[in-house]
Amino acid sequence: MELKKSKLISLVQKKIPKERILSKEVDLISYSYDASFYFLKPQLVVRPLNLDEVQFLLEIANEEKIPLTFRAAGTSLSGQAVGEGIIVDLSFGWKNYEILHNGESIRFEPGIIGNHLNVFLKPYKRKIGPDPASINACMMGGILANNASGMCCGVEFNSYHTLKNIKVLLANGYVLDTFDPDCEEKLQKYQPEIYQGILKIKRKIENHPELKQKIQTKFQIKNTTGYSLNAFVDFERATDILAHLMIGSEGTLGFIAEAELRTIPDPTFKYTGLLCFEDIFQACESIPLLKKLNAVAIELMDRSSIRSVENSPYVPEYLKELPETSTVLLVEFEFENPKDLEEFQKDFPQKIQNLKLVIPSDFSSDEEKRNILWNIRKGLFPSVGAVRKKGTTVIIEDVAFPLEKLPYATLDLQALFKKHGYENAIIFGHAKDGNLHFVITQKFETKEEIRQYDEFLKDVVSLVVDKYQGSLKAEHGTGRNIAPFVEKEWGRELYEIMHEIKTLLDPNGILNPGVILNPNPNAHIENLKQIPKFVEENVVANDFWKIQNELSEKCIECGFCESVCPSKNLTTTPRKRIILYRETIRNPKFLDAHLHDFEHYFFETCVKCGLCETPCPVKINTGNLVKSIKDKEHGLLSNQIAKKSVKFFYFIEKFIRLQLSLVFFLKKIFSFFVSYFESLTYRLNQILKTPVYYRELPPPSKWKKLIKNSLKTSKSTKPDFYYFPTCLSRVFGTHNGYDLVELVPKIAEKLSLRVEVLPTQGLCCSQPYESKGFLDAQKEMIQKTRNFLERVDPKIPIIVENTSCSYVFKIKREYKDFQFLDSIEWIEILQKQFPHRFRKVYQTLYVQNICSVQKLNATKKLISILTPIAQKVEVSSFSECCGFAGDKGIYTPDVMKSSTQQIKERLETKQYDGYVSSNLTCELGLTIGTKKNFKHHLYYIFMSLL
Repeated sequence: MELKKSKLISLVQKKIPKERILSKEVDLISYSYDASFYFLKPQLVVRPLNLDEVQFLLEIANEEKIPLTFRAAGTSLSGQAVGEGIIVDLSFGWKNYEILHNGESIRFEPGIIGNHLNVFLKPYKRKIGPDPASINACMMGGILANNASGMCCGVEFNSYHTLKNIKVLLANGYVLDTFDPDCEEKLQKYQPEIYQGILKIKRKIENHPELKQKIQTKFQIKNTTGYSLNAFVDFERATDILAHLMIGSEGTLGFIAEAELRTIPDPTFKYTGLLCFEDIFQACESIPLLKKLNAVAIELMDRSSIRSVENSPYVPEYLKELPETSTVLLVEFEFENPKDLEEFQKDFPQKIQNLKLVIPSDFSSDEEKRNILWNIRKGLFPSVGAVRKKGTTVIIEDVAFPLEKLPYATLDLQALFKKHGYENAIIFGHAKDGNLHFVITQKFETKEEIRQYDEFLKDVVSLVVDKYQGSLKAEHGTGRNIAPFVEKEWGRELYEIMHEIKTLLDPNGILNPGVILNPNPNAHIENLKQIPKFVEENVVANDFWKIQNELSEKCIECGFCESVCPSKNLTTTPRKRIILYRETIRNPKFLDAHLHDFEHYFFETCVKCGLCETPCPVKINTGNLVKSIKDKEHGLLSNQIAKKSVKFFYFIEKFIRLQLSLVFFLKKIFSFFVSYFESLTYRLNQILKTPVYYRELPPPSKWKKLIKNSLKTSKSTKPDFYYFPTCLSRVFGTHNGYDLVELVPKIAEKLSLRVEVLPTQGLCCSQPYESKGFLDAQKEMIQKTRNFLERVDPKIPIIVENTSCSYVFKIKREYKDFQFLDSIEWIEILQKQFPHRFRKVYQTLYVQNICSVQKLNATKKLISILTPIAQKVEVSSFSECCGFAGDKGIYTPDVMKSSTQQIKERLETKQYDGYVSSNLTCELGLTIGTKKNFKHHLYYIFMSLL
């Protein structure tokens, strides 16, 4: 019986603070979904930060018989991360790690993103074995709990085989810790029933050779169906068996609090390319040859999957021309040194000359080209989901066959698609391991549609298990979709052993019930996600925003976007915003009942930086969706005021500068008052949404003085460049000795270049209006700015100092007639023209890779322009936004505080000569959030010329 929410909250609050207990409807709806096609609404979401708090939750769950579901990134594809009881959200903390034995192993907690470990291991030329396509988003807790493998790791380097140690909290509260050398003796002493029970099951398997043989055979290929029964065959000690049982247990046997994985070499030199075959059978037949050549990855993509991405800008043109039956293999080779790579490249064409390719092979060792190919493969699942019909959900399944049977199995699988009416189904996967993913799109609105899927899946089960003796789940975990068929794959005796394991370790059945073992034969067709259709009245008339809504409709809720969102630890994320938006369409009463919370989660705390677009395979900018809805909500009066403000923008600038002058004056006169003033304005902000005045706020810009000096300059000679000072730089000065607005002219002066400063007062790229959803005002500002720009020579480049502004100038079609140069690009030109003028004046510089630099694809350029002036340039390895977002940091300060917290923690452990940003408000936000003095890259460049 479901416990009353109020009682449950009061129980949890005895140990866990209320700010880490999520009970609002907006939270519960958000956590009702993962990347699968299932929907289960929890009673509560709790964010514990240590083992004691998880133990406490287990006590409550056992006493009250409430299910617990452990959730990390929520990228699970089979419903493992949703549940009806308490969701235990581990994404909020659990990010500690330790590199051991000179990189040969790494210890970590479950809330850390998989690829972050590879970033930390890169200096050691090592990486973790598992490499799922979602590694930039999924967390280690999920990777271990699902025994996720991926592109290159195969069976040999998955989590199970590279596990060295683990710390697990069992359902009864006991901590199994194999880091402790006495763990075996302690288990025997303190948990004799579990100790004896594990060894009893081992003896049962050992005494039945046919069972042991079946286990060994089934784990020769990828297999995550059911529990890791190979632990009983591979290990002798009870603790080792238990440790490896946890891998792939999907949170049903215990909570993985820490683990240590052995790492594997990560060779520097790689050779990657595409092989295009006439059909899927020929592609599969080529795999043994490619394996003999030591290919580390062989990724299969059929023609339908290629079609889903072929119109993306980075996809090679020749893929569009492939015949309808074609299949492509993405193949990668690795080498320890360049000589081996060079020799292989010479011999490679001859070694594959017998392959029947429809076009010549296309291989490269260039990192950028290689990344493009891998992005095609890694983005396939979401991209395929994005081209589905409206109102359908996307289903991915994951099977494995013995390699010698793979060519025939693929043909049979394609025949099943036709039999059941899935004409647009696709096949892709890790062909080197006989592991195929297939994707279908399905409606679940009628009994007939549900029956269609049920009959199809049962035919797949029969094909995989009966005909080819394969695995129903290769690497995505059993989840809810295959739980009813675990017995079919393993047989009655081994299935009963799995039940013994579950009963032994979770006698009350509180841990993720319904996952892996489920007595309900229809579990795979219950609790199904319903994707609403976006109808015209939910979309604004403006074409741009209509496109954004249509893009949002393509979201399959994969969660790739969540790791980069500034508000992820404060309110919600891009995926969850789309989930909430969909809920308002499914259930219009939801919005009326929870309007205040929806406003705060959806509008107020979305910084609309667009960073969510960068990891999204279909480039959904959830910020634009938020802006489009906000535009529709603006009333006639507010729109008219916004449009009027375009005309008086110069006076708005002047007013803000006056405010800054007043605050700066008070700070000078009453220095003791500064901290109190900041605290007071923060408190007022929480109540009245008034601005916060930080002690780091700069004085007003010296823009007026600069423009006067510029107007005095003779215009008899043609300038080398124009400079468009942005409104940010015209308003804010700095504490760094020079205002940002001064630096472009001063750098040009040092190099004897003529830069004409444009009198841009009252002009703007239009971003402030767009970010607040005033589309008509945005259009007017664009037109006003464009009218001004028509006076300048279109052949002369226009420098823009702030990257967020230059990004807007570059992407808006209204500005396409002008040559805008971001200041990073400008310095790159200058360094090529004057290579000896830039001196190394810094030892180490830290670069925060801000969102606008990422969207400009200018990270490498930024590093390259700083390299001539510093001995070492270290760039942040993660996609992060400071959350300041124009004026968001002033009006919604908690977003900035939350989004800079991890940056602050990282920077506390190291010291640098300088901290670099490329945008004035980002510079300000990072300085406030981290307490490090961030400065624009132009400042460091200028200082190198002194």
